[in-house]
Amino acid sequence: MHTDPVDPEVDQLLFDWSEHTKRIKNLAGKHYRSIRDYAFGAETLAEGKFYIEMPDKGRLDISNYTAPSPKPGEERSYNAPNGTPTKLKAQYEKNHEKWVCDGKVVRVINDTRRTYEEVPIPADQQGVNMIDGPLPFLLGMPPDKAKARYRFKLLNKTKDGHAIWIEVKPRLAMDGAEWIRAYVLLNLTTYLPEKVSLFNPAGTTETVYIFQDIDTNTPGMLKKLFTGDPFNPPTWPNYRREVHAPPAAGPKNPGALGPRMPLFIGASSKQALRIADKLKALGFNVKFEPGPPAPDPSQTWHIASQDPPATADLRSGQLIVLRYYVTQTANKNDRQ
Repeated sequence: MHTDPVDPEVDQLLFDWSEHTKRIKNLAGKHYRSIRDYAFGAETLAEGKFYIEMPDKGRLDISNYTAPSPKPGEERSYNAPNGTPTKLKAQYEKNHEKWVCDGKVVRVINDTRRTYEEVPIPADQQGVNMIDGPLPFLLGMPPDKAKARYRFKLLNKTKDGHAIWIEVKPRLAMDGAEWIRAYVLLNLTTYLPEKVSLFNPAGTTETVYIFQDIDTNTPGMLKKLFTGDPFNPPTWPNYRREVHAPPAAGPKNPGALGPRMPLFIGASSKQALRIADKLKALGFNVKFEPGPPAPDPSQTWHIASQDPPATADLRSGQLIVLRYYVTQTANKNDRQ
């Protein structure tokens, strides 16, 4: 059996990262997100805010991009995953979403489509640390768990030495289905990431998060970000629910790191096909079916519902059904 050689520097970094994370009781800040699609020559920009309350509550908002540049239609050049310089045309994210976890339920709320998905957290998994939330590598994790889940390689430090670039590769199918390689710029004073880049399995898309104005353990930070209960936004009960069957039970071993169902709802057909191809390669049976008419023309062919729900444990060879929005004027022939 092959085992990775032990790198003392990696071990020390993971230990320090985990120790600093243990001191965090609540964490808040702003994030910028750039989805760089090198196959289609587009860069989709969004920004938002996040709040984490240890051990098991969190919220992530994705909303309008407000920075002065780039403007929609402007082009910027980046190196694609294969190293080829590529020009991407800027566009702004149209979907405004919230990811909310109150410790018992995870809700993905789409304010643009006025829908929400609700996934109960099995009782034996409640209280789990927020390191598995939607913002990758925002918090460290125990070194043994980190090394069981990822392969780490230390790269270069910044010129002033305040941060270090880390290459991360997933070991597990649940991570590898969504990204195949990540780069994390970790601040060596706060042990919080300043930037994270994730590359999809097809090698055509890079998702970049930039974190700013991060605040930890500050009294009253919640009131500065949200009005009312941040884990129970006032609008979502009036939205249409995307109904799915919840997982029948938690895993037999709550500590097991088995594959879990990715979140497909809201994904474009292109994004869904890429993740589906990875799941098929892992032995899962993925089936696409026509679903309801799109509530908005821009949502045509986007994923409307999924079975099993996001975060559900997957069994070898399991059938995965993805239903996509059809055109608003779709007839029976459109659904064939």
